[in-house]
Amino acid sequence: AANGQVATFYIISGSLQDQPDYMSVSNIQSLIAAGHEIGSHSVTHADLTLATAAALTTEMQQSQATLQSTFGVQVTDFAYPFGAYNATTITEGKKYYHSQRSVNGGFNSKDNFNINEIKIYEVDSNITVAQVQGWINSAIAQHSWLVLVYHEIAVTPIAADDALYTTQPTDFATEMNYLKASGAATVTVNQALAE
Repeated sequence: AANGQVATFYIISGSLQDQPDYMSVSNIQSLIAAGHEIGSHSVTHADLTLATAAALTTEMQQSQATLQSTFGVQVTDFAYPFGAYNATTITEGKKYYHSQRSVNGGFNSKDNFNINEIKIYEVDSNITVAQVQGWINSAIAQHSWLVLVYHEIAVTPIAADDALYTTQPTDFATEMNYLKASGAATVTVNQALAE
């Protein structure tokens, strides 16, 4: 846990053996032991709005079942692959998950909160440290919940075509140090929803 901070890691259950592209089972077990939450990110990372009814159920239910049986933890939160969702996927997701995360940009506040369309800010290679610090400052000023999404923390991405989704380790460290120094509570999705 960076600086004692915790996070939610959304895992593609069908990629547990797909190294080095994704974390291994032992990597994820270490995250759980450190107090992090494991959420579901489907079985195959497909666009669920294009899935048949049967495939949609498999992607959501099987991912949860695999993660729960593999790691012995409750998996209650889901993140949409590509951020793609619709009324059908939300209805199906409600059967298995307490929350569903979108990629819609914004802050989550008491007056706009939708547990099935949690808003985020994505920290990609084109996002500056100053932008992240600005989001943190705004969330504090507005008393809102800021969900920062990172995909890969690396100097060089594992896959060349993932460069956009890579954050430099030095930038990540600066952002997490700023977050800690801000005094804002850093919690998992599950912990935030419990509040």
